[in-house]
Amino acid sequence: MIEAVKYTRVSTNQQDARGSKDEQDKLIELWASKNNYKIIETFSDTDHGDKENRADFNRLKHFLILNTHIKHVIVLYSDRFSRDYKQGMRFLFDFDDLGVKVISVNEGELKADGTVESLISSFRFSQNQEEKNKMVKKVTDNMFNYAETNRYLGGSLSPWFTTDKGIVNGIKCKVVIPNNETWDFYRKVFLDMIKYRSIKESCRVNNLKYRTVIDWCLMPELIGYRTYGKKGKVDKNHTKGRRKEYQISSDRVYPAILSDEEYEIIKEIRLKNKLKYMNIEREYLYSTFLECSCNGKFAGEKIKKYNDNVFHYYKCEKCGSRFNADKLENSITEKILSEPKLKMLNDYQFRIADIIDEKILLEKNLDEKLKAEATIASLIVKGFMSEEAAEKELKELNKIKDKIKKEIQQKEILITEETKKEITEDNIDTLKYLLRNIDFDLIEDLKEILHLIIRKIKIHDIHNIDIIF
Repeated sequence: MIEAVKYTRVSTNQQDARGSKDEQDKLIELWASKNNYKIIETFSDTDHGDKENRADFNRLKHFLILNTHIKHVIVLYSDRFSRDYKQGMRFLFDFDDLGVKVISVNEGELKADGTVESLISSFRFSQNQEEKNKMVKKVTDNMFNYAETNRYLGGSLSPWFTTDKGIVNGIKCKVVIPNNETWDFYRKVFLDMIKYRSIKESCRVNNLKYRTVIDWCLMPELIGYRTYGKKGKVDKNHTKGRRKEYQISSDRVYPAILSDEEYEIIKEIRLKNKLKYMNIEREYLYSTFLECSCNGKFAGEKIKKYNDNVFHYYKCEKCGSRFNADKLENSITEKILSEPKLKMLNDYQFRIADIIDEKILLEKNLDEKLKAEATIASLIVKGFMSEEAAEKELKELNKIKDKIKKEIQQKEILITEETKKEITEDNIDTLKYLLRNIDFDLIEDLKEILHLIIRKIKIHDIHNIDIIF
């Protein structure tokens, strides 16, 4: 007898006789005994036919790689193997590379070897895919039709709803009804919002999570309408949670927990709450100037605490040092305002003095590296140093030289930029005023003046700050 393995698949556990696992097993075993095959292993999935990573199908492929003497896989129909045209043909090619034949009890051998028979297999997989598309469309259309009723279509329900047996369009099914155990409680939750004119206060009184309750406040289900949507049809990016875009039933099909007037009042309260508690994006005033003592740059970050408060801080991207944003900005502001040099900033020569000193130091450093280069060349000529050792030293020196030259160029650009700047007494007075009276509307003006006046702010700790103008 020829040893073979069988593969069965259903999309759901409630499949009809044509595709149920028991029926597939029975018919494959019957065919195998008549055709001199011995089934030594069974692989079975409850998954969709167009899904590639089916657990037991992957196990089947692994089994065939390890057991090279098994050359036959038996399925009931080709659509049990795959319902996707490209995927099905690729699987056949993979099995063909292993020397394995796939046999359908009802359709014969499935081939992918370029012969006339392989064209038939290709056509079958094409038909399987078309059939799958029709099935999906039929189910989707039915779901959308039933969305205009109170029939339960799966998924979670709002806590004031439950399900019970009922009849919709002459068909026995589950329907959505009020949950008598929770209905009065949740109605009180919504009425408390109107009573206190606050969603947060209602959550506190009724011991509910604010984040959950605030999402309920805009649900059309509150006044009896049903919302629904199909992934890829309404909101293509939807993967989890409540959709931001959805369709609404034309009629009220659910029991309404609120009247239209109550619903409108709650929507209005929610809007006011949102404007009141909405966090305007915080500006990190000094993030472009800050430099850590480790020479790393600082970036403004935030973290949300358990009570919904937001903690803002500056974090060094190199060493990870963190400083409370408000405290650090206050320290920097005090340092700038108390800086004696601030009065002299309208003097161009004073502003560039530090940059010129830095440039002179870099030029001296470059001269030293050039002398070291000349010394190595002299040692090679005199035979005191091998060319191999010298090459390594010169390579390192060239790297350092290039870096220094680049820094000198940056200093020259900085000097040119400073020459173009016009820092007046008015600029300095405006800076002092804006720092003492920071206003969100004037934040851009403040940043503009800071960029005009400050080059760098070196942070050693919150009380040790160097302002480089």
